[in-house]
Amino acid sequence: MPFFGHPAKTMTLFGKLAARTSAPVVIGWAERLSNGAGYALHWQRVTEPVDDGNPEVAASALNREIERVVLERPEQYQWTYRRFSRREAGEPNPYA
Repeated sequence: MPFFGHPAKTMTLFGKLAARTSAPVVIGWAERLSNGAGYALHWQRVTEPVDDGNPEVAASALNREIERVVLERPEQYQWTYRRFSRREAGEPNPYA
């Protein structure tokens, strides 16, 4: 599924569970505060169809929600997480 316009590993279990339970879905993240002052916790209800019955639609929606959060504090996202390791033949490895 696309993540910031690039193919990325994306779990499908989240969407399947959301569809099965019909529970309200929220996304949460911890923001590191400056000078070691701790963390601010953020919670927000998702606006994308992460509970869609189609796993590809749900996974793409999940990635859009994560993108929205990352854009708020891109310097705090764990960019080293290897979501982009599956590449088309001939595409460079972004982690090399």
